[in-house]
Amino acid sequence: MSRVSKTAALALAAGLCSAIIAVPAQAKTEVIKSGTTSVLMSPVVKALLAKTGITVTPVGPAKVGGGSLSMPMASGPMSVPSMNGKMKTKGGLRFSFGKRTLVIRDYMVKHFGKVATVSAIVHGKRITLARITHMKTKMSGKHGKMTGTLRITSAWANLINKLLGANVVHGGATLGELTMAVKMA
Repeated sequence: MSRVSKTAALALAAGLCSAIIAVPAQAKTEVIKSGTTSVLMSPVVKALLAKTGITVTPVGPAKVGGGSLSMPMASGPMSVPSMNGKMKTKGGLRFSFGKRTLVIRDYMVKHFGKVATVSAIVHGKRITLARITHMKTKMSGKHGKMTGTLRITSAWANLINKLLGANVVHGGATLGELTMAVKMA
């Protein structure tokens, strides 16, 4: 092998080694085994519920009370340690105002990079209810925690306004503080 060929081969080998070292470890996708998602309602939401008389009752294993709601985590793939994925809960909520009722089920928290949302099935269609801002995630072994502020979407605000028969809720308003704790399988 000529001297130029040896130098080129060494340069190529060094380049490959540095590329291998520079590539970060791939995230591992795991399945959620258990956990809880809870929301502490904002003072504005508490006041709106009290003022309008909207009642919120749990559907299935969801729980409502004391200005908060919670639902057990059901399933979903999640990348570790980033907590990217589509995490699903069990249960739902029933919003009632007089004779009008709005039921939402199958909540899902989607997180990819810096974008996170909460969606649910409403009238047979999945809609995005809120965006998660000021989000923080932390993984420790098989346990993960996500926190953030929920900001209502225009789509969800429109459905609440239809329930009330008045324009009182607007997109971007703070719904509350989300805390999601999960345990991986």
